[in-house]
Amino acid sequence: MDSVRADQLIFANVEAEQSPAGKRGFQTILLTQGGFTAEDMYRIEERLFYVPGSRQVDKHVFFGRGDARFVVARVVACEGTDRFGRGGRYLAHALAFSARDFGQLGNNPFRVFRRFPFLDTVEQALSVGDLRSGSIEPAKVEVPDAAAGGSSTDFDPREFLPLLLLACQARALSEERRPLAFVGNPAAMFELLEGLFSVLPSAVRRDCWFDTVFSEGSVGRIPCFAIGLPPGEPKPQGSLVFDLEGARFQGVVDVQPPHLFARWVKQVAETNRGAARRLSLQGDAAFVMASWG
Repeated sequence: MDSVRADQLIFANVEAEQSPAGKRGFQTILLTQGGFTAEDMYRIEERLFYVPGSRQVDKHVFFGRGDARFVVARVVACEGTDRFGRGGRYLAHALAFSARDFGQLGNNPFRVFRRFPFLDTVEQALSVGDLRSGSIEPAKVEVPDAAAGGSSTDFDPREFLPLLLLACQARALSEERRPLAFVGNPAAMFELLEGLFSVLPSAVRRDCWFDTVFSEGSVGRIPCFAIGLPPGEPKPQGSLVFDLEGARFQGVVDVQPPHLFARWVKQVAETNRGAARRLSLQGDAAFVMASWG
């Protein structure tokens, strides 16, 4: 099976003896040498914050560094406390792809989340990286067969048509700092987004940046198309709130197709006859044709 390259960055809360810099606290402990500029590191690290509260849940993050690079990351809670008895320890494992290599994966981060063996502990990370230099080799990520196709059998485009139409304007929503706020279980958000991505064309997926555990985050600093929040947490001003448990928006949300491609999506979804498969198989071609208009 073919594979693509991904530069790796490991961020965690460690003791001084586990740090290449010899200091304790939150820091990047390993990264692929030559794979990241100082600005890359800063922009990636600021998205790897993790405030799960009482929920020890995995956080999944996807975003772009412009249109040239795309980052897929998982953040997990670590057991135990630091030497001062403080909890809240976690480890983040980020993979950075060139636009070309990410395109080989259909611009779909879920093909990475479902197949790549992300690291879970600091001990695992230090067993595969070099502590003295702080370096870790690039990862190889397998490219699934027929990477551009396939759809989630559980995703109903007609039921979730407003989400589809919002995804068609994901870049504008991110730039306007008006995210789609999913309230509830992060695992439910992950599964719903996976279904949504399965029927989006690859060019649209690139703009659908998300963070499934965004507690205490700021969309002013960290723009996203979709963020995950627990019930009761304040929502960003102007956000569109989707209740995961009830599978519905809070309040009246009237989403109209903003352009020709979105009108095609709406027409296909409302036919309800193999809509998911048709969107999955024909979406890329339809997106290109619509851009010509």
